[in-house]
Amino acid sequence: MAFCADCGAGMNYKNDRHSYVCSTYQKNGSKKCSSHIIKFKALINCRMSRRSNLNSRLQYSTSHRIFPYKSMLCKIVGVVLKQVVLANLKELIDNSLNMQSLVDVTIQRAGIKKNNAVKELDKVQREITKLDKELVQLTRKWTSGDIDKEMFNACCGRSGMNAKH
Repeated sequence: MAFCADCGAGMNYKNDRHSYVCSTYQKNGSKKCSSHIIKFKALINCRMSRRSNLNSRLQYSTSHRIFPYKSMLCKIVGVVLKQVVLANLKELIDNSLNMQSLVDVTIQRAGIKKNNAVKELDKVQREITKLDKELVQLTRKWTSGDIDKEMFNACCGRSGMNAKH
């Protein structure tokens, strides 16, 4: 079985490509992981190379009379590997918890920013409503003759522009 070097997900075999593809990339696209592909032939060559290397080590150990201690060595290696795997799992759990706390803080900050933006938007909308009311009042005063055209333009901030009837 092959695993993605970036996200750790399993790799799925694709007949059309004769390759293994990262399952995270396959399900979610490049948003979650990049497209990692391992050609089937390259994987087989790698496994053959490792097997050959292991065979040569075994031949070396038997030629140097270490073979009788093979079962004891296997037990020791098994215990060491188990400890390494457990340590790696603990580290992954710690990193996962740290990542979750970072996500929580980010979500909280985003919520605060959203609330501030909503408050600012409400404030701007109230100001626009207030200005609209003032414009209606000015227009009524101008049409009723309480103020002249120049005063209307000055109040509207359009000095030099003609008011429309």
